[in-house]
Amino acid sequence: MNDKNQTTSSLNMSANQQKRKWRKTNGGAGEELANEVIGTLNKDSDDLAYEQAEWEAPVTFDKYPTPPFPVNVFNEPIRSMVKHVAESIQTPIDLPAVVGLGILSTCIQKKFEARPKLGWHEPLNLYNVSLLDPSTRKSAGFSIMEEPIGQYEKERREEMELVVQNRQAERTALEKRKEALQREYAKDQNPEYLEEMKEANKRLQEIPPLYLPTIKIDDATPEAIVSGMNQNGDKISLLTSEGDFFGRFKNKNVDQIRYDVYLKPYSGDYMRSDRITRDTEIVEKPTMTICVTAQPSVIKELPSSVHERGLMARFIFSIPNDNLGHRDSRAPEIPVDITDSYHSFIRKLLAWETEEAISLKLSEDALDLLYDTMDEVEAEFRENGAFHDDLKAWAGKLIGNLLRIAGLLHVSYQATKAENITDVDTTISKETLASAFQLKEYMISHAEKAFGVMKKNQDYDDAEYLLEKILNQNSPIVEKQTIHQNTKKKIKGKERMQQAYDILEYHSYIQQTYGGKSGKKGLIWVNPSALKNTKGKKEYHNYPNKAKALENTVTGEGEKETLVSPNNPNNTVEVDVIEQKEERQGSPTTSDSHKNPEKNNLINDYYTTSNDGYKVEKI
Repeated sequence: MNDKNQTTSSLNMSANQQKRKWRKTNGGAGEELANEVIGTLNKDSDDLAYEQAEWEAPVTFDKYPTPPFPVNVFNEPIRSMVKHVAESIQTPIDLPAVVGLGILSTCIQKKFEARPKLGWHEPLNLYNVSLLDPSTRKSAGFSIMEEPIGQYEKERREEMELVVQNRQAERTALEKRKEALQREYAKDQNPEYLEEMKEANKRLQEIPPLYLPTIKIDDATPEAIVSGMNQNGDKISLLTSEGDFFGRFKNKNVDQIRYDVYLKPYSGDYMRSDRITRDTEIVEKPTMTICVTAQPSVIKELPSSVHERGLMARFIFSIPNDNLGHRDSRAPEIPVDITDSYHSFIRKLLAWETEEAISLKLSEDALDLLYDTMDEVEAEFRENGAFHDDLKAWAGKLIGNLLRIAGLLHVSYQATKAENITDVDTTISKETLASAFQLKEYMISHAEKAFGVMKKNQDYDDAEYLLEKILNQNSPIVEKQTIHQNTKKKIKGKERMQQAYDILEYHSYIQQTYGGKSGKKGLIWVNPSALKNTKGKKEYHNYPNKAKALENTVTGEGEKETLVSPNNPNNTVEVDVIEQKEERQGSPTTSDSHKNPEKNNLINDYYTTSNDGYKVEKI
């Protein structure tokens, strides 16, 4: 039998013969090439069709590397508290750290301001939001960090309760006396009644209303926010561990949203609230801290007006990677002395009072550092810079927010040794400013991620979730039915599922096809590039290490045959032929290949009748 006939004979084997599995038993110089041929003989039609597929590099979804919060910018006892909270409740350290900034802002706002030069001042209040997925213990971390503020407010309200009641009783009596005098004066125009009314008005002016002190609010209407500031020295803090704050801006007519209530307190701009049913409220220099922890979904699908009015540009964002699946159930509790020191420190800052905000200037070398950093930031607004369209408005407030943080850190550093607010050094050093500037890259990277989240919609969320489940299969070919069973609880409905598949195919992560024995089974081909970093993947010929990819597992013994290789010194490679029980399944491109090998282009490409090819001989 000549070489051509031998090869043709091997390619025209019956279906039963094609079920056999080949095993190399003796190598030689042609071992690698022999392995490749053996591997191809062992593949079914779905595998062969997959290997013929053409792929482009996957177009990745936007992924943003986010560094951890540089917690060492804090001094003691805040630094230790942040670290122990993160360890105790097993949450990313970013959560208590960013909330810690909000706590400092609450304690210090309206008491100090940063004035780097004439005509430029930055109030020391922050807007920040920490975004984490469900079950990451956001509420627990928030509550622990915020606890001393709640306790201090409760005690102050109890102390002031009787004083407020007495003041209100006095004012109520004067108001009623005024009403009686007005009635009497209306009867006979007695000038004595008029004079008494004037005295009552003067007295009312001398004893303005008193209100129970309110440091923080949670889910408050814009009107309640204005009243809260008006009743508490023009300042308030919106501290909440829920995302209802952002929900207020969704599904509403733009005209119904009072943006000024959230915009003006950031910079202390004059605010006036006129209402028909209540007196006009004027807040000369409103100041508000906003500190929110919520799920990332709360910032999705916000109306364009939220961005156009510049509200989101005012926020410091934190979207750390969660540690779900890696939490220690035996994590230690927060030491009592750490908690006590933290509480005492926060209470000290809250107790400091001043009629006018104390100005903080920069030292000469700190001012140089500020200008150098401003130049670096400014360069990123140029074409192809980091601050593209989505980040321009936000980056315009980056330096201002860093200065505010520098002011907060300066006061907190000083508070460790200053007994009274007047003991605080009013010059911010270069070292303190440099500590604040450590947050620059953190803030930029997390803002990029946040604005990326804002642009995403449900379809892309589904696609990312689907891709994760597909890659978890660690196989280049995955049955759609398997993926459907693994994702049906989250991705509900046929149309929604198909949309996710289509997005993945559009991004070149997968190809959708049919195969199996009937040729009608829904299959997913996974881009080999997407699988390269997947542990335990099933490797194919188009992976870099062909020899490893084409290794075969021996399952039984069969009759021996030999592959003849022109590159082998002995011109033969001994192999075992093993009966394979599984039937070959068809594929969209080679559905009949197992019936007629001559029509299988892949086999014909690999096994030619030329003298340079392999041929199979019986021995």
